[in-house]
Amino acid sequence: MKYIAELVAMLVTEILIIGLVMFIRKQKKGQLKTIFIVILLLMFIWTTSMIMQILFQNTNIDPYLFEKFATFGAVPISLAILFLGQIFVKNKIKFNWFYGALCIIPIITTILSVTNEYHHLFIEKYSIMGSESVYGPYFIVHAIYSYVCVFIGIGYLVRESMKNSGFFSKQSIMIVIGTLVPIGVNILATFSKFKITT
Repeated sequence: MKYIAELVAMLVTEILIIGLVMFIRKQKKGQLKTIFIVILLLMFIWTTSMIMQILFQNTNIDPYLFEKFATFGAVPISLAILFLGQIFVKNKIKFNWFYGALCIIPIITTILSVTNEYHHLFIEKYSIMGSESVYGPYFIVHAIYSYVCVFIGIGYLVRESMKNSGFFSKQSIMIVIGTLVPIGVNILATFSKFKITT
């Protein structure tokens, strides 16, 4: 089977996610705890779908079915990170029309991803290997929106951490490294290796 190393890494990730959820559940209640659990559950959905794509790559079941399932974890996670940053700063946020408006692009993205075979606006050509995928014109809208949400959310986290602990504190450094490294890799994969049709 191809992608054994990736499969093992994702299974380890799933175990870590379950462990983190169990740990966080014991913490005191609040929006910060809730958004952390939401992010972890979205990551679990995303990772599970990637595992299923690998396991079913050489069967009669179309692995793109699991790519659609990934949408329900991957698409809202950037918005959840933005909410995490705001809650980290304010301790609690009151959801209103503004937060509702922020959900419009993720809802459109989810609809276009799930119905992609009818219009190919999201993915022109699907491949389990990301570098072989060809993305449709809407994908760039999704990517830009997602990265803007993530960077704003991380900006809130870093700014608040620096304000409370100083820039060179362990907390600030861990937040910067823990968020910017995987996001940087993801950006390079999205805009360098992937082909996007216009």
